[in-house]
Amino acid sequence: QVGQYDKVVSQMRLQAGPKGDMSTIVDIIFAHKQYRKRNFVMTCLLEEVFNQEPRLMSELKPVLTELTNLVKQENSTVCLKARTILIACEKPTYDIRYNHMEKMFLDTTNKTEDSAMNLQKMITDESAIFDILGDFFYHVDEAVRQAALEVYVRRAFISYDLTCLQHQRLPL
Repeated sequence: QVGQYDKVVSQMRLQAGPKGDMSTIVDIIFAHKQYRKRNFVMTCLLEEVFNQEPRLMSELKPVLTELTNLVKQENSTVCLKARTILIACEKPTYDIRYNHMEKMFLDTTNKTEDSAMNLQKMITDESAIFDILGDFFYHVDEAVRQAALEVYVRRAFISYDLTCLQHQRLPL
C-alpha cells in the first residue's frame, strides 16, 4: 500500500514537471483522502434539498443523473442517494396514489364487470404499492379491507401459486 502511494506521488511530481507546484499535488492528495467526508456532505446536502425544496429536484435532474453514473465504490453512497431521489421524484404523490387505489378497490367490491381484472392488475402491477396498501387494512368498508389483504398476500407471495385464500375475522 505504501509503495503504491509513493509511486503515485512520484508520478504526479513527474507530470507537474521540474517547476511543478508541490502545494497543488498536496491539495490533490488531501482532497482524495477526504472523500468519505465529502460524500457525507453530499448525501446530507441532497437529503436536505430534497426535504426542503422537492420542486427544485426537477431542475437538478441532470446533476442527479450524473451523480448516479459515478462508478467508483467510494462514491456509492452519493450514487445511491441520487438514484433514490430520482425515483422519489418520478412517483406521484401519496394522496394521488391512495385515491387511485381506493377507486380501484371500490370498483372491485361493487362487482363491476372488470372487478377480477382490477384486482389482478393491482397484484401484477409494477409500481410500488406496499406503502399505501396497509392503510386499506383499516378502511370503513369491510369488502375493501378484504380486497386489500388479498392483494397484499398475493403480491407478497407472487412467486408462489396460491390456489386459495381464506379470510377469517378475529374477535377484537
